[in-house]
Amino acid sequence: MSTAQNNITYHMGLDASGSHASQTALILSDSVRLNYENLSKYVGSMVALLHTTYGLSRGDRVLSRVEKSVDSLVLYLAIIRLGAIYVPLNPTYTMTETIYFVE
Repeated sequence: MSTAQNNITYHMGLDASGSHASQTALILSDSVRLNYENLSKYVGSMVALLHTTYGLSRGDRVLSRVEKSVDSLVLYLAIIRLGAIYVPLNPTYTMTETIYFVE
């Protein structure tokens, strides 16, 4: 792999893949079907929300205590695209366990 290939971020790869197959189904669930183009837009909207509403930026830590879902995947991708640090917490943690990670 060349140095340039080593410096490709996930979202650069996703955007490049999407430009070739923007309408190809990428994520399928019982209730959601997302192609590359829609996923990129959804992630972009989440990035804007995290930045403008919550003031998150590169290097911020974001604790996420959510069930696995398409929305949680989009949240993860948005946090990474923003340059923040994704810290997943098990949703079955007790309040005491969750507070431990927050502090």
